[in-house]
Amino acid sequence: MGDELGIERALFDPVRATVEVAREPCSLVIADGAFDEGALRAVLEEWPTLDDQRWIRYRAAQEYRKFEGSDAALWSPAAAAVVDAMSAPDTVAWVARQLQLPDVQLEALVVGGGYHATASGGYLASHADFNGHPDDGRWRRANVLLFLVEDYDPDWGGCLRIGIPGSPIERVVEPRFNRLVAFETSSTSWHGHPDPWLGTGLRRSLAVYYFSDQQVPATVEKHPTRWLADEPARLEIDALRAAVEDAERTASAARSEADARAAALGADVADLEARIADLERSTSWRLTAPLRKLSDRVRELRRS
Repeated sequence: MGDELGIERALFDPVRATVEVAREPCSLVIADGAFDEGALRAVLEEWPTLDDQRWIRYRAAQEYRKFEGSDAALWSPAAAAVVDAMSAPDTVAWVARQLQLPDVQLEALVVGGGYHATASGGYLASHADFNGHPDDGRWRRANVLLFLVEDYDPDWGGCLRIGIPGSPIERVVEPRFNRLVAFETSSTSWHGHPDPWLGTGLRRSLAVYYFSDQQVPATVEKHPTRWLADEPARLEIDALRAAVEDAERTASAARSEADARAAALGADVADLEARIADLERSTSWRLTAPLRKLSDRVRELRRS
């Protein structure tokens, strides 16, 4: 109706979307059709070529042929408008409600976000994202991804996999055009697209991340990106470190106990020495001195 009245619809309107919410393997929401399609097609039309030097290129074993355009100077006006819509307070509030995030103040930031692209044969191994802002230390609470692959064909692969691959609760999400996927960032919200992208064009998306000043939950510590393939070694290292810390606590307790016993024995020795000194200064000790000398002389004669 808004279009019939000549009123431009908002870039993001979840009312017009098909929405799915899930709590496993982590809190997540999938919204199809929430963004204005004309605006998204403008983003694709203005997408910068990959030979632009402002792209960050990844060719590591964990993230191959992945391109990141987090530099706002690289964004087209259309892309900047959509990123702004993904970061708007109303969008943040809507996503937070779907994810049932705690009542904390969230702010959308583009730290490693903006344009994302994967070229043919590229992939992103399963991982749990870094959970602290690299500059100000704020806590990362949610990942928000907007896929821009037109006419997606399942044969192209490149699906977003949330959860441990192959587990019964893993979610496999196709990167279809105008599909928003948001999920809670945690130390165990494993995700990636480990299956290579086989499409003829790019696997394209926009990304923003929501941060909070409040640490939630309080038991979590800040950590860099964790790769699922490294988890067995990391867990073994953590177990060894815990064993070392336990041994150090035991040794420290033993040293404290030994120090206490030594201090007690030292006090006993000091007390005995004081009693001996008192006896040696006493009148009876001085009066019996000749007798002790005579006794010593008798013992010497007997030995001779």
